[in-house]
Amino acid sequence: MEVSIKELDALKRQMTVTVPAEEVVEEMEDRYKELTRQVKIKGFRPGKVPLKVVKMKYKDAVEQEVVSELIKSTYPAAITENDLDPVETGRVEVTKDPKKGGALEYQVTFEINPEIKLPKIETIKVDKYIAEPTDEDVQEYLEQLQRQNAEWVQVKRAAKADDRVNADYEGTIKGEAFEGGKGEGVDLELGQKRLIEDFEKGIVGMKAGDESTIKVKFPKDYGHADLAGQKAEFKIKVHKVEEVKLPELNDEFAKNLGGEGQEKFKDLEALKESLKENITDELNQRILGRFKHQALEALSAKAKFPLPTSMVDKEIDRLQKSKAQENPNAAQDVDPKELQSAAETNVRNSLIIMQFIDENEVKPDRAFVEKKVNEFVAMLGGDDRAKEMIYSNENLLRSLEQQAMEEKVFEVMLSQVKAEEKAIGFKAFQDIVEKEHKAKK
Repeated sequence: MEVSIKELDALKRQMTVTVPAEEVVEEMEDRYKELTRQVKIKGFRPGKVPLKVVKMKYKDAVEQEVVSELIKSTYPAAITENDLDPVETGRVEVTKDPKKGGALEYQVTFEINPEIKLPKIETIKVDKYIAEPTDEDVQEYLEQLQRQNAEWVQVKRAAKADDRVNADYEGTIKGEAFEGGKGEGVDLELGQKRLIEDFEKGIVGMKAGDESTIKVKFPKDYGHADLAGQKAEFKIKVHKVEEVKLPELNDEFAKNLGGEGQEKFKDLEALKESLKENITDELNQRILGRFKHQALEALSAKAKFPLPTSMVDKEIDRLQKSKAQENPNAAQDVDPKELQSAAETNVRNSLIIMQFIDENEVKPDRAFVEKKVNEFVAMLGGDDRAKEMIYSNENLLRSLEQQAMEEKVFEVMLSQVKAEEKAIGFKAFQDIVEKEHKAKK
């Protein structure tokens, strides 16, 4: 077997493999002999069909089968001998067919994985925060619970901040209605930063029976891209205005929380302790998420390497399908070029993670997998049937294993980072994240 490699660009390779004629002939003769013992042809006893007859009848099929088998057996050997690491098998083209006892030659065009040289993790600059919720964080969560369990009392005055109004509304942009812009008999809580600022300001001061048209401008970072930055008008009719009557935060309040199957609290202090644990868990997740982003951004800036086009194209396709599932109508208008940057970032990060796994010999950790499975089970209700369902679903289990592996990677990465540990509360951390988000706009 002879192999030659041609570099088409930084990552694309064209490999030409030639299998000598004698090897091809030998393979074909062996196949013909095997067929003489297997085929049944009228006029001949089983196993006694002459070789000449078999060749005449099965020549094309044997040639096709032998070519396929030789490519299948020589391709991996050629890859290994030339120390290549293809992203995928590639497109195979037979350039010389072994007709009349000739040699077999085929070409395969594929991309190889890039060579990645990661900097030492201790050299990258990242923050190393330790979750430590403050009393103010706990109080804020406690007040959210207080409001969730509040009583609403109808009033005859005009609406003000912290009230709730029940209303019908319909929004239009340039006179045209838009998806999600209409509601009937909807309860709208004011002062909770859940409504568009202009919309909320327009409602304040309205009384039951009032109708109005409110002009708004959607924020540039609004969740629905097709509405972001757009000017709209909302026709609104208020049916009633209610003010909140908050329950007193005491031991009785804590004892009355939680339905059937939920955690019960003996007093207010026990509730606060539970809230602090929950805030710590959530804050740890957010800290880890920010660390992942920081670490990958820092590694990407120092480790420059080309990206396989095939991987980027596949990621663009995956992102398009994901958007189609989220919003089937909007997905049709998505230009693949708009997804190019996100796809390139995802592929680059994926390759960096894989390189880190190789360099640091990170192994799958069953404890991490069990943790992910248990988290998912809790989301599904927490019974044994949910766990059985997960373990019987190969795709879901594989996805959870990948998440566990990634979590293990960043745990190892975090242990190698040379940075001073800093305690931080929930609100302080959120302020940092918000400030960074605004700076990138």
